[in-house]
Amino acid sequence: MSEQPEQEQHAPASGLRARKENARARNKGGRGTREIPAPDHPRVLGQQLGTHVTATAVGAPVAGVRPLPAVASTTPVGGVLAQPVENVAPNPLNTRDFGRGSSKVVELATSVKECGQLQPVPVVTAAAFTKIFPEHANTIGSAQYVQVAGGRRRAAIVLAALPSIDVVVNDDHATSRLVFLKVTAAENIDRENLDPIEEARALEQMVTECGSARAVADELHKTEGWVSQRRALLRLAPEVQDAMRAEDQERRLPLREVRGWRKDWDEARQIEALHRWQRRNGLAEDDANGPQIPTQFTKAARPTPAAAAWRRLGGNPVAVAAKLREALPADELRQLAQELLREQVNEPG
Repeated sequence: MSEQPEQEQHAPASGLRARKENARARNKGGRGTREIPAPDHPRVLGQQLGTHVTATAVGAPVAGVRPLPAVASTTPVGGVLAQPVENVAPNPLNTRDFGRGSSKVVELATSVKECGQLQPVPVVTAAAFTKIFPEHANTIGSAQYVQVAGGRRRAAIVLAALPSIDVVVNDDHATSRLVFLKVTAAENIDRENLDPIEEARALEQMVTECGSARAVADELHKTEGWVSQRRALLRLAPEVQDAMRAEDQERRLPLREVRGWRKDWDEARQIEALHRWQRRNGLAEDDANGPQIPTQFTKAARPTPAAAAWRRLGGNPVAVAAKLREALPADELRQLAQELLREQVNEPG
């Protein structure tokens, strides 16, 4: 009877050792220890990130935080990069005019100087671009990137003489010729201030690649009539196209006005229609630059080729003389002046 309590006293210890031995045996049998996942409670995660965010490089592992799974992408570089301006070639297929004398480019250049570049420019690598457009390799030169959109921003940065430009690289935009043109066109067409001639040029490029206006309409989710109507603008007289691209919105010939014109009108009739619209809206040239040639553009009489040429050259002696001085050598200008004076001297009365 005296030994029984002693056995009962050692029983618990014996049971604990047995459980430990059984656990070690199970681990040796292949089950191993379970890994406890890192806490992902928002509060805990925030504390961990807050501790490491200023001292840890982007992309480096953070203690206690599970890394995100890798996502496959054809984009070679992500995020915003600062590149020397000369390292980013302008888009040779962009139909927009970004002349450095443009008032909007000048305004943007002033803003960029004061506030910096607020929005990065989307680009593709030069290697990806020249793979689908090898004919433009010489145009790209030694630049490493090619701008997709944001041409006005780039022009403003060049005008402001800033040393670098912020870009975002995405070669997904250069998987094919059509994809690149579609991205460029969509970027421009969606802008409210895009003039219809630039829009028409972008659509014409896409038609060349797609083969038909219907295919382009499908790509852009537009109607075929919408595409064809804008392509027709490229057949207008140069003076009319210039009027549709005027920077001054009050002087810009609206698309709705051109829609009412007959398709069989030649350039002279188109120009007369433009001048009628200008006179109707108080936009006709005044006499400050010289006398205007009397108009012969009436519904009953078609304009002569000489009158149409006069209008295309500026419509007044000062403007015409300036254009002729640009186009003709000095000896031909002297001969032209002599002929004009001779006709005036021989004029009766």
